[in-house]
Amino acid sequence: MVYMSWSDKSNEEKRRFMGPFAVDMQVRQAIQMAQFGAGMAGKPVGVAEIELALRNALEEAAKDMQEGLDALLSQGSSGPPSADPPDFADPAWMKGHMRQAAAACLMMFPESKGNPREAEAQLRRIVERVLRDYREDAKAFGMEETNG
Repeated sequence: MVYMSWSDKSNEEKRRFMGPFAVDMQVRQAIQMAQFGAGMAGKPVGVAEIELALRNALEEAAKDMQEGLDALLSQGSSGPPSADPPDFADPAWMKGHMRQAAAACLMMFPESKGNPREAEAQLRRIVERVLRDYREDAKAFGMEETNG
């Protein structure tokens, strides 16, 4: 197995290896972990609660995007460290996935469009598409809109 450091790769190389799906996957994984964590904690949540939590995580990640990749990566990439079993319902997990999505978006964005605001616009576009799919799928599977 060859170890690859992302820091010494160009954005073009990162796009070849990761592709836009890396961003989409992190957003979907954030939803999955929130849904799974809430269920495991015995606190099922509705579609609206998941969407609100994802939008809150997006806003935090978008703010860090404007400060650059180092700001995103310095926040860590997963939930809070603990000796206890992970609590996937903790919002830190969703925020971690959104930071990873934002970092992937910045890393892959073409140097010619190297503006963090443009990368943020693409991240928001992907998040909206994922949320649209999530709402459609939730409706098809009979999930509750809210858990209240």
